Amino acid sequence: MTVDITIDRTLNLKPVVLVELLEIWRSQRGTDVMPQWSVFDPLDIPAATLPHLYLIDGLETKPPRLRWRLLGTHTTEMLGRDNTGKYFDELYPPEDARDMAAPVFLIQEERVPLRLTGQSLFAGKDWIHYECLYLPYAGNTQSVAMIVGGIVYEITGT
Repeated sequence: MTVDITIDRTLNLKPVVLVELLEIWRSQRGTDVMPQWSVFDPLDIPAATLPHLYLIDGLETKPPRLRWRLLGTHTTEMLGRDNTGKYFDELYPPEDARDMAAPVFLIQEERVPLRLTGQSLFAGKDWIHYECLYLPYAGNTQSVAMIVGGIVYEITGT
């Protein structure tokens, strides 16, 4: 298995659900670098976006141990599995876990949103393209405590 991730800092989002999620994050952020995790409320998320939502935690542990805290039904249906509650190091070979974690650690360092695109090689489904958005939320210390994300999968061929 291998990981296919392209990072786009311009946030040139195409799916409407990702654009809406970014707008919500920006409104929650106000003039701060990033919003507090305590302001996140799933009731603020449009119903059509909820299946595309995911949460990554474990950034505040020493050393960090990343976990899929939540994976929406769009992800579980497209990939044919539900990894909610599972750690990256349990799911992926070491090299893949490192590659999957790299954008998270980049966001942790820079405290900015990122757009990611690629093929779902990590799930053994290279015919499925993804576009996703990673959004940082602060904990009590203004460091990144949670990544809220949205993802849209598209079948590109078999």
